[in-house]
Amino acid sequence: MLPYLWALVACLWSLLPLPVPVPIRSSPPSSPRWNLTDHAVRLYDASSLARNGSARAGAPGSVVFLKTHKTGSSTVVGVLWRLLCLQERRNCFLPPYDHPGRTFDPTNDAHFAYMARASSGTASRRAADPAPVAQQYDVWLSHIKFHPRLFDLMAPPFLPITIVRQPGARLQSAWYWYRIGDDLSAAARQRPALSAYRSRNVTLLDLVREVESLAAANGGDGDAAAPLLAALRQVYPAQQPGHFRSGLDSTSQELTGLATTDAAFDEEFRRLLAAVRERRLFAMVLERLEESLLVLQRLLFPREAADVALHLQRYVFLRQKVQDYRFSDAVALSAAQVAALAAPQRFDAALYATADAALSQWMQQLYPDRAEAEQLVGAMKEALSLVERHCATDARQPPTVALPPQLRDVDCAALRRDNREAVQAFYDDAGRAS
Repeated sequence: MLPYLWALVACLWSLLPLPVPVPIRSSPPSSPRWNLTDHAVRLYDASSLARNGSARAGAPGSVVFLKTHKTGSSTVVGVLWRLLCLQERRNCFLPPYDHPGRTFDPTNDAHFAYMARASSGTASRRAADPAPVAQQYDVWLSHIKFHPRLFDLMAPPFLPITIVRQPGARLQSAWYWYRIGDDLSAAARQRPALSAYRSRNVTLLDLVREVESLAAANGGDGDAAAPLLAALRQVYPAQQPGHFRSGLDSTSQELTGLATTDAAFDEEFRRLLAAVRERRLFAMVLERLEESLLVLQRLLFPREAADVALHLQRYVFLRQKVQDYRFSDAVALSAAQVAALAAPQRFDAALYATADAALSQWMQQLYPDRAEAEQLVGAMKEALSLVERHCATDARQPPTVALPPQLRDVDCAALRRDNREAVQAFYDDAGRAS
């Protein structure tokens, strides 16, 4: 009787439909990331752009913003979301409703399957309704462990953009946002080298003093002379993608998609620097955000004539996630101390210096009239100051700061939304509309 049962089971099993594999049209995950020529990635050519709007090429086919942690990227995403996704209704990738801040890994088949779902740009498809790619995206604004298979989902030619921050300032922000001191204090109970911190919490000032001491000793004795730095590298193992955001050299690891300990990292990092230096990747600089937005305007709308009023309307913002890391245990650091925190982050320091120099070249190419550029930057700073004071007024009270005519339509509530809130509100609005 048993053989007949097995035969029946085999027969029924053969009638079941086979699973349909997710189509992945991309290079293998092990291939170099920033050697884009090998991937046949067609980048947007900005070399013909001129200040007078006589660019030979049209606008880029898609905008790929590689969002990085604790660099001001949420502020930039807010600007691009309002301008490209809401106002211009471009086809924007939508992260899941329940986790809009997710970091995607295109080399992970499950992540890529979600990334490849159809999108109409109007949030008509919910996160629970995946489907094969129906059309290519015009805009990508989410965190990602970079790999060029992302471009399989985007419309060419591609304009890749990211943002960097002075490495010491980025680490200072991450320290409080991710409560790094709490994690190191917990690690101190297990590490003899950190026995001095077992009776109290580790502070950012402790790390600064260790870095300064290490510099004074010209490097000292490696990890033995810098137990906090050693613990920081080990508590946040770079092999875990979600922890790129918390450790040292975080931005470089995010943008290469590799850990600094990876055998391929050095070569990939060299390619990354070349992409920034040769202006194939536009790296905005947080400390020069107004200038970065001027360059962004010319890249997004290459044939538009300069219009100060239109520029202010498009790119006005409120800084996101600024207050949230000012906890009661925060310590004030001098500019020199913040700069010192860049010393153990040689990759991020090199990336920042390269991006800063490239931004100066962008400004020189696109805004050769220095006086005019300074006037535009000054107008932007003045407008941002007015909007910040205007929107700081209690929403239940009438604003006490008047805005100029070109800014009278400013929506403070929309400007206050971070990218997570904006995405969820978009889903909710689409659900009500349907």
